[in-house]
Amino acid sequence: MHCSLKTKEIWNSKDKLDFINNSTKSFSEYSRLVSCISSNYAIKVEQADLNLKKFLDIFINLSTDNEVTDSQLVKCITTFIGDLEGHPIKRDFKVFIRGLWTDREHEISRGLIIRPFKPIDFEIDIPLYRLDSEKHDRWSSLILELNYKSKRVQQAEDEIEFILTCFRLFRLGSVEGSCLEVKPQSFLEHQYMRSSDREDYPNYRYHLLEEDIPKLIDLITRLNASPQKEVIINSKKNMSPQAIALERFCDSLLYPGKLESRITSAINSLEAIYLKKDERAELSHRLGQRASILLSFFGYNSTIKTYNDIHRAYMIRSNYIHGSVNDNESRDQSINDLTKRIIDYARISILIFLQLMPTIEKDTLINKIDNSLLDNKARDKLRDLITTNCIIYI
Repeated sequence: MHCSLKTKEIWNSKDKLDFINNSTKSFSEYSRLVSCISSNYAIKVEQADLNLKKFLDIFINLSTDNEVTDSQLVKCITTFIGDLEGHPIKRDFKVFIRGLWTDREHEISRGLIIRPFKPIDFEIDIPLYRLDSEKHDRWSSLILELNYKSKRVQQAEDEIEFILTCFRLFRLGSVEGSCLEVKPQSFLEHQYMRSSDREDYPNYRYHLLEEDIPKLIDLITRLNASPQKEVIINSKKNMSPQAIALERFCDSLLYPGKLESRITSAINSLEAIYLKKDERAELSHRLGQRASILLSFFGYNSTIKTYNDIHRAYMIRSNYIHGSVNDNESRDQSINDLTKRIIDYARISILIFLQLMPTIEKDTLINKIDNSLLDNKARDKLRDLITTNCIIYI
């Protein structure tokens, strides 16, 4: 990749500050304007003065390269007044994504697109002395762009995390943001960039095809309209079974670690969904039976294979947490394949529970699963319940 450095003329920070201070002193209306801002918006005079100088600072930057038109000036003043009044701020987000790629640009919803990289994505203005500190993750393969209006930036970042979780649930992919750029349309809130320190290769990646887009949009729409959206956003704080399962699933999917550690997280995810609070006996057996029945409704027709996978993974997990790791098994290619299957079982199970939880309690659903093991009619009713309310993306 060809890389070139270009320099451009910019204001020296001290010179610009001196210019603003000298200009405001010579401007007779400035003090009255500061007092007006202070009284109208119930802020201290010092803060009003600082806010107005922030406005002048950015306005000078805008007018350095091009002459500001009357319409642009009106827009700037309107934006500044909106800042003072605490209106929601429009922010442009750009997220560098790992674990997922696509061949062309797709609009997922209004204000949200995903696309391949463009040369401009690597063109950033940074001081020469910080050149080595601004790095994009070399494993990033996709750009997510979001235009979002909110009072707090955290609301928008929560929305991004929700979208990334939907990507992880849509297909098995270690999808995460490696770099976030935020450009607010504001005079009081500054733009910023935040990068991840992680440089490991994503555990799993998938290709988002043209025919996948309507399905992905459907999943995002379904979860966005569900009460479970709050659970998805706050999975690290929420103590519901599906939140715990989602957090453990993300641990197994995103973090490198040993395969045994990732299997442990995936099994913990399944346990949060399929085991009742007070169950203490035959845990691997119950877990394998219940998961294999539910997964059989979505293409995993060999319940014996699913059961055996979960039983083996449970044994690996037990050995691992008790410090009895089998080195030979760790080097076996089959454990890589098993890890991938177990994490995918967790993905599908979480999708099922997220779509069912508004209408049925966890223990009630587990009882229906157990009854389906004994009675074909009960199994048919369970199948109808699951397939009517859930869409799974294999």
